[in-house]
Amino acid sequence: MQAHSFSCAPASIRPYVVAMWQVAGAPPYGQESILPKGVIELIFSFGEPLLLSQGPGAALQATPQCFISGLSTQPLHLRAPAYQHLFGVQLTPLGVRKLLRVPAGELLNSITDLHLLHPQISELAAQLAEAAGFEQRVGIIGHWAGQQLAAVAPQDQLIAAYLQPEQPALETVIALADRACYSPRQLSRKARDFFGLPAEALLRYKRYLRALGALHQPAAGLLDAGLASGYYDQAHFNREFRHFTGLTPGAYRRQQSARPGHVYQ
Repeated sequence: MQAHSFSCAPASIRPYVVAMWQVAGAPPYGQESILPKGVIELIFSFGEPLLLSQGPGAALQATPQCFISGLSTQPLHLRAPAYQHLFGVQLTPLGVRKLLRVPAGELLNSITDLHLLHPQISELAAQLAEAAGFEQRVGIIGHWAGQQLAAVAPQDQLIAAYLQPEQPALETVIALADRACYSPRQLSRKARDFFGLPAEALLRYKRYLRALGALHQPAAGLLDAGLASGYYDQAHFNREFRHFTGLTPGAYRRQQSARPGHVYQ
């Protein structure tokens, strides 16, 4: 059996860190598909390497001990090891820029060894590996991020947080630009820097994430979930959802687990 832990980041480091999680134990499944979830994650593996593939026809590859999984617009496929012990840190695009010194947009749809981005990451990885448990690891990340915290422009913070569930979806680039006090051209530059996506694609991604969450509301029918998320009709919903997941909304709902975006076999 696996043990799961999850903690939202304290307000003091929220400009950089969204949440932290830990999974330890023998997975009760053989394979896992992780659909796009709008997150960027540092992952530290204290057990066997993960075998991951991303994109149609891609081969499974073993992950390094610590890596960053960039924002994904296509599913990740994982073959479960006999035992896994993972600690994850969900970063904002601002956190990637400030903590790792790289634009988050450059990491779109990629799995990257953290040692290639941040040679000093070995010290942090060693501290996390030696920690007594999840709460101590949360404290280590809080200290690490807090040491590097700097003032963040409110506009940048708003755009960097746009894919987070609590942020409202907006229907047009102009509406989002107005909310952030940017011109549409400035917004497009920020969207590419923070997410690797043009502004229109960012709004499309946000609409998909709303739909992913809506499908986990048991009382909502498929069409209701699509309309509530901003799709015009069922055909539009099916086409857009399949674009990100390879599944129709109905097929996803038949296979979905208790964790949005995770499908197990």
